[in-house]
Amino acid sequence: MKASGIISRVQDYRSAFGVQSEHFSSSIVHHFVSQQKEKKKASREIAHCGRVFKKSPLWVKNCGLWLWYDSHSDPHNTHQQYRDLNTVGAVTRSYQDMGVWHCAQVHLIQITKAEEIGASKHRLMAVKHFQDFKIKFLLRHEVLPCQHKPCFTTKRPKTFI
Repeated sequence: MKASGIISRVQDYRSAFGVQSEHFSSSIVHHFVSQQKEKKKASREIAHCGRVFKKSPLWVKNCGLWLWYDSHSDPHNTHQQYRDLNTVGAVTRSYQDMGVWHCAQVHLIQITKAEEIGASKHRLMAVKHFQDFKIKFLLRHEVLPCQHKPCFTTKRPKTFI
């Protein structure tokens, strides 16, 4: 949609939502703007609706998730940390871990906050080892036994023991 050329005192709202289609994103924008300002939907205008891409999608990031879940006994608040390419992958792993380790069902889990955290704030020792950029993984030189066998041989097979 093109923005009209009217120059006036109009407040611009910039927002990013994780939705699949343009139709859903425009309805979400209208919903949140109507909560902030009481304006008619006809007087609002969406200047641009498009995808927002990450700056570095191939870098592994540390993601911290604060979530609330209802177990069989009581509701609990937890904080979990994951290393993944994006926050969506960390949320998916969190749902899988909560189902396996805590028997929490998907509709009983609410993620209150999800953000990328720095390397110094990571608490898991298993992950802190991989924060160093000078880490090297040595490759073993493995010689397979069938690698130096001849394809054809002149010996007869031994069928007795």
